[in-house]
Amino acid sequence: MRPSYRWDDTTYERLAKADIPGWVVQAVLDAERAVRRHIGASLQIAAPVRDWAASDKVWYVVALIEERDDEYLVIGARMADPDEAATLQQLLGGGTP
Repeated sequence: MRPSYRWDDTTYERLAKADIPGWVVQAVLDAERAVRRHIGASLQIAAPVRDWAASDKVWYVVALIEERDDEYLVIGARMADPDEAATLQQLLGGGTP
């Protein structure tokens, strides 16, 4: 079953405060290759997203809460720092993002 993601007003407020556009979060959620960490009701999904201004990929991490089986509320997002991005890239098979 494909998971579903819900966004609420608090989601948009947190993303705006973090200066993360909604399309970036959606790109992470839709990524074919991503690192997922599911602990209890908490889920983090990390994936590289193309930064067209820099002509490169930047790693982002999206935080979610599982409300029901395979139904998640997006609660925030952030850009991964360079060390974290390198580790995430290694987890996906090495190389640079």
